[in-house]
Amino acid sequence: MTENSDFYRDIAPIYDRMIRWERRLKIEEPLFADLWRRTGARRVLDAACGSGRHLVMFARQGLAAAGADASEGMLALAREQVDALPPAERPPLVCATWAALPERVPSVFDAVLCLGNSLPYVTDAAALRASLAGLWSRVGPGGFLLIQFKNFARLRAHGERFLPLSAHVDPAPGAASGAESVAVRQFDWHERTVDFNVILLERNRNIPVAPDDPAAGWTMRYWTTPLATWTADEVAEPLAVLGAKVTLHGSLKFEPYDETAAEDVVIQARRDVLKPD
Repeated sequence: MTENSDFYRDIAPIYDRMIRWERRLKIEEPLFADLWRRTGARRVLDAACGSGRHLVMFARQGLAAAGADASEGMLALAREQVDALPPAERPPLVCATWAALPERVPSVFDAVLCLGNSLPYVTDAAALRASLAGLWSRVGPGGFLLIQFKNFARLRAHGERFLPLSAHVDPAPGAASGAESVAVRQFDWHERTVDFNVILLERNRNIPVAPDDPAAGWTMRYWTTPLATWTADEVAEPLAVLGAKVTLHGSLKFEPYDETAAEDVVIQARRDVLKPD
C-alpha cells in the first residue's frame, strides 16, 4: 500500500472479511490469464499486495511473482497465504512504500501492478508523483505498469456513498468462537478528498437472541481514513511525463474508459523495448 499504513495495521485482522475474495478472484483469474497471454509477462510485482490473495493466484498461474506493501500488518496476512504454497512457488515479500521501491526492490519486472483502490491512499500531489515514479522505475524494457482505482468522478456525480456489503460467518454454528459479521464500507465526500469509513458489525452466535433485545450480542467497530479522489488524467499525465505510453480503460476487461459510466479507472503504462545502438 502507501504511507497510510496505520489504517491497514488497524484493520488487518478483519481485512479479508471486507472483500468477497471467492467471487472477485473467480472473475479476475481469467482476465489476468488473458493479460499474461497477450503481453507475454512472466515476472510480476504486485506492489500493493495486501493480504496476498492475488499473489497466490499469480503464483498458481505459473508466474515469477513478488509482493510489496507498506503495511507490516498486511504483509503478515500475505505471508500466511504464500506459506501455503510449495516452497519453490512462494513469492518473496518486502515492506516498502511505492516511492521507496527503487531502493527496496532491486529487480525490474515485465508487469508492475497496483490493484484495488490502493493509489488514492496517497493524498498529496507531490507524493503521488514520487509514488508513480517509484512504481514506474520497476518496469523493465517492454513491460508495463497497471494501476486500478475507483472512478471517483462517476461516484461523486451520482452521489454514491456505499460499496457492496460483505458478510462473513466463522466458523460453523455452535463452535466456541462462532461469530458472524457484516462489513459496511462508506464514503463521506469532500471537495478534493473522501473519507473512507469501514464499519464492522459482529455478533457472537453463542449468545441467544432475546425477543426483547434483538441487538444482544452485536458489537460495532469503526475505522476511517482519507482518500484522494484522483481523476484518470491526474494519474495518467505524470506517467506520460516519465515517458510511459499511457492508455485508459474502464475495467480489467480493458474496454475504453468512459468517465460517466466506468466503475473503475484502469491505467496501463507501457515502457518501450530498448533498441541496440
